[in-house]
This record gives sequence, C-alpha cells and structure tokens, in this order.
Amino acid sequence: MHHAPPELSTFIGRRGEVAQIASSLAGMRTVTLVGPGGVGKSRLAQAVATRTAEAWVDGVWWVELGGDRGPDHVLTRVLSALDEVLPSGLRSGSALAREIRQRRMLLVLDNCEHVLDEVAAFVHSVSSEAGHCGFLLTSRAPADIEGEHVYRVPPLSLDDALDLFRDRAGLQGPGPVIQEARRVCDRLDRLPLAVELAAGWARTLTLREIAEALKDPLGLLDGGPRTAPFRQRSLQASLRWSHDLLNENERTLFRRLAIFRPGFTISTAAEVCGFGHLPQSGVLKAMRGLVNSSLVIADTTGPEARYAMLAVVHAFASARLEESPDGEQVRERHLTAHLDLARAITRLRDDDVDAWRRGVSRDYANHKAALDWGLELEDSAPARALAGEIAWLWHLEGSSEEGLAVLRRAHHAGREDLSMIQARVLLGIAIVADPTAYRTERVSAAEQAESMALEFDDWPTILQARLFLAIDLINTDLDAARELAADVARQARERTVGFVGDGAQVVLGLLHLMREEYTEAIQLLDDASDALLERGHRGVATTGLSFLARALAKSGDVHRAADAAEHSAAAARPLNDVHRLGVALSAVADMRRLRGDLDGAERALAEIDQLVNDRDVTPFVPGWERTAALVALARDAPDMAAQWCRREGAALAVDDTALTPQTQAVLVAALLRSGESDRARSLLATLSTRADALGLPECQAEAAELRAELTEHPEQALDHRYEALRIRSKHRQVPGCIDTLEAIIGQLSARGRTEPAAILSGAVRRARHESGYAGRSWVGEPTADTSLEDPHLREAFGQGQKLTLWEAADYASRSRGPRRRPETGWDSVTPTELSVIALAVDGLSNPQIGQRLFIAPGTVKTHLAHVYAKLGVANRTELARVASTRRTD
Repeated sequence: MHHAPPELSTFIGRRGEVAQIASSLAGMRTVTLVGPGGVGKSRLAQAVATRTAEAWVDGVWWVELGGDRGPDHVLTRVLSALDEVLPSGLRSGSALAREIRQRRMLLVLDNCEHVLDEVAAFVHSVSSEAGHCGFLLTSRAPADIEGEHVYRVPPLSLDDALDLFRDRAGLQGPGPVIQEARRVCDRLDRLPLAVELAAGWARTLTLREIAEALKDPLGLLDGGPRTAPFRQRSLQASLRWSHDLLNENERTLFRRLAIFRPGFTISTAAEVCGFGHLPQSGVLKAMRGLVNSSLVIADTTGPEARYAMLAVVHAFASARLEESPDGEQVRERHLTAHLDLARAITRLRDDDVDAWRRGVSRDYANHKAALDWGLELEDSAPARALAGEIAWLWHLEGSSEEGLAVLRRAHHAGREDLSMIQARVLLGIAIVADPTAYRTERVSAAEQAESMALEFDDWPTILQARLFLAIDLINTDLDAARELAADVARQARERTVGFVGDGAQVVLGLLHLMREEYTEAIQLLDDASDALLERGHRGVATTGLSFLARALAKSGDVHRAADAAEHSAAAARPLNDVHRLGVALSAVADMRRLRGDLDGAERALAEIDQLVNDRDVTPFVPGWERTAALVALARDAPDMAAQWCRREGAALAVDDTALTPQTQAVLVAALLRSGESDRARSLLATLSTRADALGLPECQAEAAELRAELTEHPEQALDHRYEALRIRSKHRQVPGCIDTLEAIIGQLSARGRTEPAAILSGAVRRARHESGYAGRSWVGEPTADTSLEDPHLREAFGQGQKLTLWEAADYASRSRGPRRRPETGWDSVTPTELSVIALAVDGLSNPQIGQRLFIAPGTVKTHLAHVYAKLGVANRTELARVASTRRTD
C-alpha cells in the first residue's frame, strides 16, 4: 500500500467489520466508512486495504485529505499520491481517469468530511471512465455519490474495547482489573480514540480513578500523540472539528439536543428545540445534517425513528448548551414535553397496561432526566405531576427503591401543596413502597392520598388508595378488609374504573380463600384474572391466578389448580418483577407438592432462590418460605422446615410467635417432628388463639390436628381428629379432609376397628383419584394403608369407594360409635374437660390453661361452662370443692 500512514501500534479487533467491508468493496465501486470522530475509520480503512491489497494488481494508494484546504484540493492530493502530472490546462478528474483507466487500483480517500462536494465530483468523474478503479472513503458524513455503499462504523465490541484498553495501558490480570476496565470502556461508548486516550492515564491514575474522572470525559481525554493530526490529539478537538463543519441551524439543534437522553423522537425534538431562529419546521432538516455528520445516531428499525448521541458527543453538546442562553428554556420545554407524553397515554394504564408500559419505558431515560432537575425548581408542580404519572412503571419494573426515592423528593417538594398533583404523588408512594419494608409509610401515604383526592373528586386516586388500605387490613381485620374491598369494587363499577375494580375482586377472592369459602373465591379470582390479563395487567393477574390455584386445590381440583399456577408463572416471567414471579412459582411448587412431585416442587423453589439471590436487596415473596418448609417436611427434613419458617420471620422482622398463622402451623409440626415438644406446645397455644381471633378455619383445623399429635391420651387425640374433620368437612377442605381421614383410619385400625377403617380407606382412595391430590399430611408421621388381605375388608373397601368424601366424613363421625357417657356427673366429663378442671383447681387462669393444653382461652371458657353444667357448680370455688371431694372419695 502506497503512502499509508505508519502503524505505530497494533490494530486490535474488528475482524467481522474488516471482512464485511472487504466483501462490500469487492462488489461495489465506492464504499464510504462513516462515523463520528474517534470511532476508528482510518485504522479500519487501513486494515481493509491491507486485506484486499492482492486484489488490486496496480496497487492501493492512500490519499490523505485532512489539513488545510487549497485549490483543487482533492485532485491535487490524489495526483501527488499517484505521482502523476497532468498537462497544463487539463487538470481534472476526467483527465486523470483517462490516464489510469486501464489500471486496477484502489484509492483510499481519508478524512473527506470537509471537502465532500469536491470528493463527490472527483469520484463521479473518475469512476465514469476508469471502470477498474475502486474507492474507499472515510468521512464523518456520506458523500452522496451515485452507487455509494455507506458503512456506518460502530463503536468497538466490549471484548475488542477491553483488549485495546489493556494493550495500550499495559495491563494484565483478570478479575477486578477486567471489571474496572469494563467501566472505563462503557463510559466511553467504546470509541477507539477515547479508549486509547483514557489508557494513557493508566500510568498516573488507578482504573477506578480513571472511571470516576470520566464522568467529565472531555477534560480527561487529551494528550494524544504529538505526531497525530491536531483533531486526533484530544477528543474535544476531534468533536470541535465536526462541530465547526455544521451550519448555524445544525449547531443550534446540536447543543439543544444535549437536554435529551438516548431514545428521543423527531417530534419531541421539534417540540423541545424548535424555537427562536430555529423553527420547528427546520428541525428535521437540521437533524438530517447531524445524522449525516455522525454526531447523532438514528435508529430507524422500529415504527418510529429514535435518536441518540454517544456519551462523549453528548458531553461536548452539553458544554455548548451551558455556554448558550438557551439552557433554561430548553429544560423547561423538555419537562413540559415529557409530561405531555406521559399524560397522552394515561388511558392505556387502565385498558392496556402493556402498551402503557412500553410507551413510558421508551421515554423513561428522558422522564427521569426531566424529574432530576424539575424537582429542584421553585415551581416543582410539573415534575411532581410527571412523577405521579409514571409511578406504576417503578412498581411494574420492580424498581421500587429508585421510584420511592424520586417520589419522596416529589412529596417533599410539594409538602405545602394540597392539590390533585400532590394526592397522586402520595398514591405513587403507596403503589411503589414495599408492603413489608415500608408498611407504615405506605399506609400513611394511601390515607393522605385518599383524603386529599376527596377534595377534588379524583375517584381513580380515591379508589386506588382505598384498595391499598383494604390490602393492609388483611393483616389485622379480615371483616373490615372485606367490607372496604367490596365497597371499592362497587364504586369502581359505578365509576368505570375497571382496573381498580378487578384488583378489588382479587382482594375479595383472597379474603374468601382465607375464610375457606372456595366457591366464591374461585368465581371472583377466575373472572378478575381473565379481565386483568385482557387489560394487560399481568402483574396483578399473576397474583390472582396464584390465589386461584390455591383455592382450586383446597376445593379438590388439584389438576386445574396446577394449570392455574403454571399459567400464573408464564404470565409473570416477562415482567421482571421478583415479587410477582416469586408468588407464582411458590404456587407452582405447592401444586407440584400436592400432586406428589417433590422434585418438580424443588425446581420451582430453586428458581425463586436464584431470583432472590440476584437482587442486592432481598425481596419478600409471600408464601415462598412456607411452601419450602412444607416440601422439606415431605422430604422428612423437619429441621430444614423449621429454618424455612424462621426465614420468613427474619424477612418480616418477627419472632416465632408473630409469624403468619399458616406458617406458624407448619413450624409447630416441624418442631414436633424434631422432638422439640415443649416449644411446639407453647407455640401451638399462640396459634390456636390467633386462628380463633382471625376466624381462619384451616388454621383451626391444623391446630386441632397438632393437638392430636401432642397429646398422650388416645381418646383425646381422637377427639381432636374429629374436631379437625368437622371443620374441614364444613368448609369443604379436600386435601385436609383426606389427611384427617387417613389419620383417623390409622387410629381406628390400631383399635381393631378394621371394617370402618377399610370403608374410609376406599372413600379416601376415590377422593385422591378424583381430586388429583397425591401428597401426604405434613402434620405428624404418614399413616400406613389398611391391610386388605381379608375378603370381608376388601368388600368394605369397595363399599367405601362408592362414598363421596363428604359422605365418608359423615360416616366417620357416625362410626365413632356411642360415647356412652351420661349427661351429668363426673362420668359425663370428657378427658379434655378433666385436664381443664385439674389446672383450674390448681389456680391457673384461662390463658395459662390454654397455653398448657395448647387451646385458645375462649375454648377453655367453653369447656368450663360445660363442666359447671355437668357438675352442677357455679364457679371455680365450688368446682375446687367438688373436685376435692372426688379425690377424697
């Protein structure tokens, strides 16, 4: 290659680009490498020319067009490179073409951007007559030549940029070195010139210091080789060269575009930047000039072109904006434009949240930039309004900490403002704040939002705030939560606030589920989940589907429950929401456990574990730890189960006594099977009290089962089993009823009552088949199947298979046989009542008796009332007297 600049350093990377350009050059007569200053066009052209040199039998000729411009600049430089002399008066491209038309040669014209018109005319005239001559151009803008193939040179790949930086900085070693070098390269958009200039500081600063200094890249990136052209000695000089080639409108637009973050549109650019001597009608033409000059990057692959600047170009433009008087007006117009953009798609948040989310996400970087400075203004109302408009995005994207920080700033900025804007900022806090970590702040924000919104009849805000308050009440008052959620659902229907109405139905469905009202729960959750999915509100829909799965499973349709859980997980996966996906996967794991697929359950739980571990702040995933504990119990690992239960407590910052009642029941079972009976008894008393107070039938039944496991008296154990069966049969708890019947079967078999045991075994076998429930009770040890070797018992088993589960439960109660106790006197007193009498006579209070016998104080009071009636006494004093007389007798 003739006259090529000397290669003073190795050429690194770009193998794919070299091959692609070489291929294009073989089929095209003119290829132009276009890109911003510092992207490495000249070095890339040199690599391509070297690779293709053998194809040009008459040589590759390098023509440097940079520097001062003289008469016939391009022709003069080409003639000098070729060492050609044209006759006087015949100096033209056509004349040169006639001289070289038989030659097969490649002309590399480097740095064409300041003489593009002359280059275009020269290439056209030469190529018209010298058909074997090829042209490889480098420029910051296309030459617009007929037949020109424009190749826009991209920044380096990350691997190539790292290799270049390490080579120029003389670095070796993996680990932290690579990580810090990556930060440097990313902050420089992987521009080769910028990377090389930054690498020059490696002898002076640490990589961490270089990365931090690059927050202001232009000040650091100077000090290039003194032998380089002036425009390549610093990045700022390179950019100023490009800037000086722009016309006035292009320079104005260039500096005003510095207000934008990547991803803006031409319409928004015109709205923000089109004022003064640059009208909105002139923005498009000026934008084309900036794109052609490689100062703005255009992405035209989507339905609407979007634009961006490289970080170093943006820094240069920002400096120009700071120098101009336009800055304040540009910022105000930028904030107004993005508030208008957010408000224009508000309606989609209710009807098609996926479309709303895409719209806000596309402009989020600019929304955030507008918020950052807008909240510092004396009039912060537009920025606060924008924060309220996009609050749901932070919730949907799982960016609660970032969103909460912005919304807190907005709330503080408008702390004296009682307006609809401030009400929506407060609602945003309620939407974004984690219900566990920031419960108090969330509830307070919802209450204030509701109160403030009522002043302006802002019903969407009012109803959303009330729905959050209803959700919070679930922890303390189920009846109040149901009443408030029902009112929100009714008001939402009347006022056509569809999404809020669907969300209220999900809450109502959950409340019915907690009260074991499965038919109502299934109908509400099924309808609400379908409606939410249709609206695109997959986040709330996944939660509804998870609850639906649990309701279906408890009602005896485990197969459909498993489908609902898998549907929930599939809907949650694209959301990037650990909370939603975690809840869905927890339901998947639980359904697999109920179907007897413990390996599958553990795979789903492992996926949650991975999601949680990938986060800097561990999110709370309701139900995850309890499901993991149930799987551990099924694996006969009670110690591990107890750890999982207490992990939930750690997440909620509570001890064993304040766990959710559902998890508390699992912990009691784990402690019992680990041999910690005393701790199990103490905790069971707390569970019984809370289950009765909250009216949770499932927990009441589980408490009765656990009392049966803890008691040493078989008759008392059977009493507790039948109490659990009564509760579960009443509320149609299918898996629970199956578990209880199997425990009763075991006790009947142990007593020699094999016929009723066989009948119940047949009914249970049928119930398992019909429901799809293949799991085993986690309360106590599994019960062995009844032996059916006796033909009579096989016949009884067959009779049992004709019974429904509820008929079997009724039969079990009848098969217990007559109690043969009189209605009054000591012989009428049950074993449990005898225990209550003994402790009462010893002076223990009702709560103390309940703790000893792991029953609720209210249950103790009921037992004492029965005892008083049976023994004909009126109070504890008389009870102590008759008890003393009985002991004497």
